[in-house]
Amino acid sequence: MHGKGMYESKRHKFMFEGDFKYGLRDGYGVYSIFRKGKYHKEYVGSWKANLYHGHGVKFYDIEGTEMYDGEWFEGKRSGWGRMTYADGSVYEGEWLEDQRCGRGLLLLANQNRYEGEWENDLKHGRGTFYYINKGQCYQGVWKDGTPKCGEMIDMERERADDPTKYAIPQLGLKDAEDVLDAAETSVLALNEE
Repeated sequence: MHGKGMYESKRHKFMFEGDFKYGLRDGYGVYSIFRKGKYHKEYVGSWKANLYHGHGVKFYDIEGTEMYDGEWFEGKRSGWGRMTYADGSVYEGEWLEDQRCGRGLLLLANQNRYEGEWENDLKHGRGTFYYINKGQCYQGVWKDGTPKCGEMIDMERERADDPTKYAIPQLGLKDAEDVLDAAETSVLALNEE
């Protein structure tokens, strides 16, 4: 197979329509799988040597509620992309070898969101988590998905849907900024090890 064409495998229940190069999917094409009595698109986009490569859209379920639209490298999400999850949350940002890695924004279904750095599919580095429903936000440093040091801030808490009962008290520490900076520097140094 070489050039444009269509290949259907009844045995493996899939169909590919697009570009071929020396018998491999290579170029632009649509890969569909046969489920529930008909074909459903699973991937639409660029290919290289039978792998997703370049820009493409992958549907993880036949309803289309979970999908990724973005860059691929040798069959894995790598580069900039947007992932919509079945629970209604959305991640838009950088990917590396199928994991969130670099800068990104995670918008949860309840509109709370995290903006910041990621590594190995976890919040890692500097970031801000906005608790929109509570009227607060946390700014600081994360390690392996856990906030390690930072500052919790009230932001129009009285107007939030489900505000916390008490306001965050004022810090009584003389050099609060210096203490926080030193703690962040320490955690970030550990992150680099």
